[in-house]
Amino acid sequence: MLTQQMELFCQNYATSNNATSAAKAAGYKDAHAANQGHRLLKRDDVQERIKDFQGIITTDIDVVAELERQYETSRLAGHGNVSLKALELLGKARGNKAEAETKDPVVLELEIVRCIQVLGLDKIMELIVIAFPEVSNEEDIEEDVVEDNDEDIEEEIENYEFGCDE
Repeated sequence: MLTQQMELFCQNYATSNNATSAAKAAGYKDAHAANQGHRLLKRDDVQERIKDFQGIITTDIDVVAELERQYETSRLAGHGNVSLKALELLGKARGNKAEAETKDPVVLELEIVRCIQVLGLDKIMELIVIAFPEVSNEEDIEEDVVEDNDEDIEEEIENYEFGCDE
């Protein structure tokens, strides 16, 4: 049997999915809210009650539209962290999964070349030194680079639609 305070916790958790804030809203002391919330979530009866509440909660808010609005507003205001969080939640709301997309190796190479062009030689050299610390200097890097002057590749690069434009 749940206490009245546990019942309040379940109600708040069902809407917030945040154990600490739900515990605070249910009247648990701020200093102990995180521990209490964690402890309560381990209980089977609490989990069942939360599921009950989540099953009956409805909203008239279009979540995707609201997240899109939040993203655009924060982006325009220059709030990068808020924008990123809105994008993350938008991806979850839409059911997007961060699964790698299989691409044709030639297309992938063309996209990498275009991204390298966008970043510029100095930044690429800096990144190569970070990625491969065993490389002692830029001369070593330049010696290892194989030059390919294939005009067909250059033409493909110019005509290809890339995802990393400036």
